[in-house]
Amino acid sequence: MEVQTSLIELQESEIPRLLQTFCAFLGKDALEAKLKSLALSLKHAGPISQQHWILPNGLLWFGLIEALGKQRLCQPFTPQMAYALHQVATTCVAIASMPDWKRTDIRKRLLDKNGGDIPALVELTTAARLIRFGASIEWMGAPRTSSSVGRSFDILGRLDGKEFEVECKAKTVDAGRRIARRAFFQFADKLLIKIHGLLMPADQCCVITIIVPGKFPRNFHRQQELACLTPRLLPRGGERALADGTTITVEVVSMSEAARWLNPPDNYEHRIIFSENRGEAPRLIMRSKSLKPDRMMAAMESDIHDALDQLTGNRPGLISCYVPGVESFDGTQETGTATWSMIRRTFDHPKASSLVSIALLSDPQFVAHQNGDVETPTPCVRFVANGFKGTNLGRL
Repeated sequence: MEVQTSLIELQESEIPRLLQTFCAFLGKDALEAKLKSLALSLKHAGPISQQHWILPNGLLWFGLIEALGKQRLCQPFTPQMAYALHQVATTCVAIASMPDWKRTDIRKRLLDKNGGDIPALVELTTAARLIRFGASIEWMGAPRTSSSVGRSFDILGRLDGKEFEVECKAKTVDAGRRIARRAFFQFADKLLIKIHGLLMPADQCCVITIIVPGKFPRNFHRQQELACLTPRLLPRGGERALADGTTITVEVVSMSEAARWLNPPDNYEHRIIFSENRGEAPRLIMRSKSLKPDRMMAAMESDIHDALDQLTGNRPGLISCYVPGVESFDGTQETGTATWSMIRRTFDHPKASSLVSIALLSDPQFVAHQNGDVETPTPCVRFVANGFKGTNLGRL
């Protein structure tokens, strides 16, 4: 088991050519339609959804807009531009290996107006890595004929004369969460409108907590109902229990008491903190938790076991799984952690006899150095089966 950081080396002189190749691959009209759709989503969303949902999920496209809009591509790069260039470079490496049907498939998924580009980017990242490590690849899963049966793995690879299979999986940031981030941000925008103008004294902070019995409501009307009930507890605070088990609590605390909410929330809580000015004490805190634990690990394990079903077992197999929003996988490989236990169960699965490795990867990070260089390392942890440790396949 090893923690890795996958790097892409890119010279500034290469950027114009890569941008041109990427845009040509997508097509001018289709790209313009994608960017227009994203701009409309940003325009019609509330400020919280904009900041915490649309901008992060559209990082590739907002960074691409920035890169294309520059007269000269000179440093310093912004995080979103560096992220976009990372994905552009990765795509350009991978698309050269694709037959026409796969190019059409990737193009369609990248341009999906519903945000389906992440699974495509995971496949591109995996393919680019294999190519950089010297493997040749063949894309599987061509459009089916009437005689086609079952599902196929994503990539057939060859290294040192040996064939291997690769399956890629991707979960959304809300997969398995009781408090879906998108739903919570939408609710927070509605609540912000309702409490606008209900000013607290200058030395106080308002903490609004929504505890739900199961999942946070995604329904617009249910969110609106909660947003209308909450302001009735202001400005003095209080608690209200609803018939479905939801509890709304409003606390009015001093600035010093509010400091305890600045600590990072646990994995099952969502929290948004508002301050009048950057770096100042919070004036408003919105938070939500569920009475039931999240099922993120269960959702990931289900995905990985589904990948086993797509591998044939006739060749060595590799699984690449995207885990959103992880800055570092340090510690996840330690014995006894939830991730370690899940991986061990997978390697013990009857269908895993030919499984080489399971790689968990997340989003490219932004690292700026004093000399002006920029890195975009991709956090990754790989778990390698005992029988393949030290082999070239085990290093992929």
